[in-house]
Amino acid sequence: MTLERLENYYIIANQIEAIRMEYIPSYISAVDTSKPSVQSSNLSDVTCDTALEQLDINPAIKEEYKRLINELSELNKFIFSINDELIKAIAVRRFCLRQSYREISKGTHYSGKQCSRMLKEYVSNVQ
Repeated sequence: MTLERLENYYIIANQIEAIRMEYIPSYISAVDTSKPSVQSSNLSDVTCDTALEQLDINPAIKEEYKRLINELSELNKFIFSINDELIKAIAVRRFCLRQSYREISKGTHYSGKQCSRMLKEYVSNVQ
């Protein structure tokens, strides 16, 4: 995982929402595919996948939607598996909530520079 990839979290989440709003009927968009169920050790969202296959939309849009869902799932898996609560809080605020390091510093009582440094060190050490 890289910081660059994590920084795309908010963009990916917004792209998923845009595709849902444009192409997927409201009864399907209520399905939260960012938290997929696990069946036989495979991540899947059977309801949304089945409904998506039945929709008459551009196949490229379907593939892009699936790619975005998979990427968001991987990012969520990484962020929410962080054991250090401070680092997890910084990551959630930075990537999921799109807060600046200055805003994060107010909620963590560390300076923005410290928050940035701690997050960068954590991500580089995990690789």
